[in-house]
This record gives sequence, C-alpha cells and structure tokens, in this order.
Amino acid sequence: MPARWMLYSHDTLGLGHVRRTIAIARAVIAGRSDLSALLVTCSPMVDSLPMPPGLDYMKLPSASKAGPGEYEPRTLAVERERFCGLRAAALRETCAAFSPHLLLVDKSPLGLMGELTDALAALHSSGQARMVVGWRDILDSPAAVHDEWQRQGTLDVLERRYDEIWVYGDPEVFDVRERYHLPPPIADRVHHLGYLAPRITDHERARVREALNVNGEALAVVTVGGGEGGERVLETYLEAGRRHLLPTDMRTVVVTGPFMPEATRRRLAAGASSGTRVMAFVPGLEHLIAAADVVIGRAGYNTVCEAFGGE
Repeated sequence: MPARWMLYSHDTLGLGHVRRTIAIARAVIAGRSDLSALLVTCSPMVDSLPMPPGLDYMKLPSASKAGPGEYEPRTLAVERERFCGLRAAALRETCAAFSPHLLLVDKSPLGLMGELTDALAALHSSGQARMVVGWRDILDSPAAVHDEWQRQGTLDVLERRYDEIWVYGDPEVFDVRERYHLPPPIADRVHHLGYLAPRITDHERARVREALNVNGEALAVVTVGGGEGGERVLETYLEAGRRHLLPTDMRTVVVTGPFMPEATRRRLAAGASSGTRVMAFVPGLEHLIAAADVVIGRAGYNTVCEAFGGE
C-alpha cells in the first residue's frame, strides 16, 4: 500500500509557496515509487503549474490578503466567517478521508487564519500521521516573527502538534534556531535541508533558448513573481530599454505574473522596445531563469534559488 503524504500550501500573494511545495513533492516522488501525494492549495494558478506523476491536488476557494494576518475571499461573494468555515471543513474532511501518513504544512503551522486547527487535532489524536512544518530560512525580521508568533501562539502549536520543522536553507547562512530564539524542545526538531535549487541541464537550457530564437545574444529575464506589486520594477526596466540604456544586442523576456491587472499588463507591453517579449505567465519559470544570462527580479526565495541553481 502506498505511503500517503498531504501537502498544504496557502498562496494568497504570488506563486512562490505553491511552486516550492510542488518542487518538494517532485523531488521526493522521484525517489519514492511507493508514495502517493496530495497537494491542498488555494492558488488560483495551480491547474497551470506542471505536476509530477504521483502528485494530485485539491483546490480550496482562493483568498487574498486584506491586512496583517487577515484574509478575505478572492472571488466568492460570501462573508468571511462562511468562507473560513468552508475552507476549514474541507481541510478537516480531506484529512479524515485521505488519512495521510505525513502532513507537510507550508510556513503557517495553523494554516490560514487557524483553518488547520481541527484537522491537526484529529490527526494528532489518531497517532498515525507525522506532522511537519516547512519554512524558507528567512521568514521575516526576528522582531516581526516574534510579534506574529506571540499573537498566534505559534511556539505552543509547534510544541504540541509538530514532530519536525524542515528549513529550506543552510544554518551557516541563517540559523533559524538562533536568529528566532527557538526554545530547545522546538529547536531540536529543526532539520536544515539546504536550498531548493532546481537542477536544470545544459540541454534544457539550450532548448529554452532555441524556442525563444536566441542565437548567441544575451538573454535577460525580468520576473516579479505573481505580479501583484511588481509594476514599478517592470516599468523601470522597460524605460531603461526605451532610453537605450541596455545592451542593444540583448533579448529580453518580461514575465508580468498572472495576477497583474490586465490593463497594466497591456500598458507595459505597449511600451516595450524591440527585442522584448512580454508574457503573463510561464509554467516552468525555473527553466527560463536557468536559460538567462541576466535575471532581474525582487529577490524572492524562489527567484534567488533558481538563479543560482541554474549555474
């Protein structure tokens, strides 16, 4: 009987969390023929992202961030209490029906606004599931993390509910145990797994460049994640092109992100100089980044790992 993993990722801004979760599933499944994995996410773009064989997904109603720790329905016209109850019930019933042997929760130990509370209690009572929370190495400034953890009772949740904490980083660079002052019982559960840098072959890079008709020229990729809040970065780069401040023989692919408003995307595309292609979304962005000679972005975790991983 296959082992069952359930992976939870709530992406309310951008695509970084769900892409990172899929990358973890892909790496694990590649070495585990006995594994069946279910991703539970609210990312509106989940059906456009490449999934490895052995991984399926369940889509929760999408949310958008309304403020610090506060979320609201992205598209459903329902009151927030009903929205939260719907998501929590779906998670509770999915955990009960799927009965995972391992639950991997991305970033937030209790989920979006505490929606995993009942599911975690039931899994803990069953004693059959190992509970793991996964973090990128730098969550925020230590002061901001401490304030959030105090408001949400995070340390208590970690101690009572979670068996392990997987950190996607190197303790020589940033040790979460020291920087976030984790108490010993929780610090002992931390496992640093290294940075999640994709392995892209030279053949894959060459195939991307060929598809873009890049023949010897330098290739720049400009990306701002999901697109929300990235308009200024793209405007600045495109303005530099119009003012002839960039190499004349350089080709550029600008990825606006699927959540950038359509009117903004069209305006940016209309102002692009020759040799620049503007795209809303690239499913396998890591391959495009690996094929680039220059990457311009906002230095999010995934972008940095993919830029260095392509070396």
